[in-house]
Amino acid sequence: MTNKPVNRLTVVESVTREGPNSDLPEQVTVRYSVPLAGDDQAYSRVLKLKTAAWTDVDTGWVVDPGMLILKNTGGEPLAVSFLVEDGSGPFAVVFPQDMLRLAVPPGVRYAVRGPATVVVWAFPR
Repeated sequence: MTNKPVNRLTVVESVTREGPNSDLPEQVTVRYSVPLAGDDQAYSRVLKLKTAAWTDVDTGWVVDPGMLILKNTGGEPLAVSFLVEDGSGPFAVVFPQDMLRLAVPPGVRYAVRGPATVVVWAFPR
């Protein structure tokens, strides 16, 4: 009897602060795995935002993602907001060459505003 491999997302992140006046580097590390309900593939796409208009984050065939990663590959800050009709402002800014990982509550959609270039990864639940 063979065990079927479990579909899962594994996250490993580490942030380190070093400085000339500190004896030891300060580090924050997060490691965890999340089992996935199905075996759908992740979706990725490059969005080139040329204006400051809010743009829905395209998640492709991943209709209700469990995790989104937004990586700003451009030279300008990227604003991120919940997709709402009242035009509320951003809750996060992703600086150039940085990324934002979001655990997405069911049914929640996001919007981004540039000008910026962002790589979107949408992972299924």
